[in-house]
Amino acid sequence: QGLARLAWLPIPILLSLLVVLSLAQSGPDLGWLSLLPVFNLVFLALPCLLAAWVAARTYLVKGSPAILFLGSGTLAYAATALLASWPVPGGDYNTGSTTWFLGSALAGSFTLLSAFWLQVPFGRRYSRPSLGIVVSTCSAVLLALTAICLAARHGLLPAFFVNGVGPTALRHTAVGVASMEFTAASLLVLLLERHHRSAFLHWYALGLALIA
Repeated sequence: QGLARLAWLPIPILLSLLVVLSLAQSGPDLGWLSLLPVFNLVFLALPCLLAAWVAARTYLVKGSPAILFLGSGTLAYAATALLASWPVPGGDYNTGSTTWFLGSALAGSFTLLSAFWLQVPFGRRYSRPSLGIVVSTCSAVLLALTAICLAARHGLLPAFFVNGVGPTALRHTAVGVASMEFTAASLLVLLLERHHRSAFLHWYALGLALIA
């Protein structure tokens, strides 16, 4: 119980650190990007891939579309973390920025859909699980993110980051959309947790708020 009461504490701590770092930074400092592939693999991709695998197995047992959407969101986040941090020749930071924020928005949309699906009456009806549905859904997510990454690399999408200048307004818009999606999903899961008193829902909602 004591640990659960303090579970919200990392959220304001993270927000405070982000504000301090933002105020202390005088301009775009891109030297840390060399460590990004390692950080994204260890702290984002691997945990999200594990969560996606568990969600897929749970869906095959219970047949809940909400679980399938949840797994799709975590898979999208894992693939985004890997693709966005992949080194691009010539120091093209726009490719990683575009992939990261569009991929985060896609992951947020699946996560929000999963949380919304549990709120509506028809969302609690279970369908007949199918391995083909899992494979096709995962393939569609990965293909969509790969297409975003390739389109950004070949200049087929508007710029999210301009070398020597910094992030564009479109990048800020994508950040806002993804943040609102994860925030809304967190609130919906918290609302559901108040009725079901589930430890999983409690920690899951806090995790979504931390991402937002």
